[in-house]
Amino acid sequence: MKIICLGDSFTEGYLVDKGYTEYLKDAGHQVINLGINGDRTSGMLERFVPEVCDVQIIFGGSNDTFDNISPENIFANIKEILSKSLGEKNIVIIPPLMELESAYPRYEINNRTINELGYLIKSLDVSIVDARKIEPSYIDGLHMRQDFHKKLADEILQAI
Repeated sequence: MKIICLGDSFTEGYLVDKGYTEYLKDAGHQVINLGINGDRTSGMLERFVPEVCDVQIIFGGSNDTFDNISPENIFANIKEILSKSLGEKNIVIIPPLMELESAYPRYEINNRTINELGYLIKSLDVSIVDARKIEPSYIDGLHMRQDFHKKLADEILQAI
């Protein structure tokens, strides 16, 4: 199965030896990793080149929250990417929440945006993987350890 993964640092596999895309490869799938650390959904939309595939995964939004991008604008970018997708099946991943720490009070605002985005994403007629429901295993309050990526890959495989 050909799977194209469009996303940010989570998709790139930032700070881990093995990200979720590698676990999808281990399951026998051909995976094209289009993850770029720090990318926002506007950047994903700009660089998205539709390609025929069995599964198109879109995983973004966390970085947008740092620039005060509204959940509606993030959602509009995701919908625009979906409208161009040539994937036989589309999967949108709702980003995980950020770790609430006193050192990063901004994360509380970001989490509200992610929760609002999650509500909007659930209105789409696509498969959804809600990463907020996976037990977090933070490296730095935002990025996740390898065990999270394994669980995320398992959820994606179930959605396929």
